[in-house]
Amino acid sequence: YSISATGALAYLPSQGDLEKLVADRKGQIIDTIPERGSWTHQIARSKPQVALGGFDHVVIYDMVRKTLTVVAGLASSPVWGPGDSVLAGFGTGATASPVAGIRRVDLATGGDTFLMAGTRWTPLPTDWSRDGRYLLMTRAASTGDTLARSELWAYDFTAGRPIRVLASGGNVADGALSPDGRWLAYTSDESGASEIYVRPFLRSGEAARVSVNGGRRPRWRNDGRELYFETPDGRMMSTSVTPGSTVAFGTPQMLFRVPSWLRGIFFDPGVPYDVNGDGTHFVLRTSPASNA
Repeated sequence: YSISATGALAYLPSQGDLEKLVADRKGQIIDTIPERGSWTHQIARSKPQVALGGFDHVVIYDMVRKTLTVVAGLASSPVWGPGDSVLAGFGTGATASPVAGIRRVDLATGGDTFLMAGTRWTPLPTDWSRDGRYLLMTRAASTGDTLARSELWAYDFTAGRPIRVLASGGNVADGALSPDGRWLAYTSDESGASEIYVRPFLRSGEAARVSVNGGRRPRWRNDGRELYFETPDGRMMSTSVTPGSTVAFGTPQMLFRVPSWLRGIFFDPGVPYDVNGDGTHFVLRTSPASNA
């Protein structure tokens, strides 16, 4: 909405809940997920399934069978674990004495394990290392509706405790690990604008800036040779990656523009998009079409 200098109010009527669309690499819409109450999601690495979370539940959408299955114990921010056999996310669990925080759910047995509480800092899972050891999280502190600070943390399953991965002079979020576990991609506003950086994970070394004109939500292809991110003006970008003892990046290229994008937010507790392991399918969070 907007108010003019003379007091006239212009506005768009509500367009309803957010939609999830499945698009190919050219941005062509090939499916619509029938789950309207979610704003977080992640695509499985090895199978055509999407975990979606919202206010009070997580569901798994099978993109082939077109079915939805509820995952008890989790509410939002689902992240697939090794082998796509477990999920982690924020929830209260399926027990009689719920405790809100990060939990791990075994999809075969339904058993859930409490990992850490969500107290003054809200932890939101973003990625899980391929070897299963580290669950990456954005830990965000806010004052009312204003982000005060965000840092990158990880739950170390070997040590059985959370560890701080990265804190800087600005805000950092959206941590994503390369398939070999050596490189950490993330969003940072340390330059004054939201940009994508890559640095060694839990090793010394300098950060390399990947994006050129803004970016957030980096995601790796399964072979580690391509990195994706979103720009503030709604472009889905891809950059080639040359891995090795160091890592090199090509010039980012636009794949497609995203319809009705929610733009201009550095830290968004939702998930604007995700991409499958081979980079052929994207799940996009958009506003539904309106005749207004």
